[in-house]
Amino acid sequence: MIPGGTTSLRLKGETAFTWAEIDGAGSLEGMNLNASRQRLMFEGVHAHTLASGATLTPSVEMGMRYDGGTGTPATASSLGAACGMPTRPRG
Repeated sequence: MIPGGTTSLRLKGETAFTWAEIDGAGSLEGMNLNASRQRLMFEGVHAHTLASGATLTPSVEMGMRYDGGTGTPATASSLGAACGMPTRPRG
């Protein structure tokens, strides 16, 4: 995809659902609760070996999340970037 290195793309997803029923007692009322979360993330990494032999590894990750259920639903997005360059042990 990008010349001069190895490019990897990854798609990650997860989902979770929770449900609870609480019986009332005394002055407490009974209630039903439910919650859900869905996430979808996309990650791209490119490893490039430099002339010195070191490896430069920039990466980017972006995603969306949706929280729903009994409470107020919410949607969020995220974007992250990193650049790694491991060092060699000397000695």
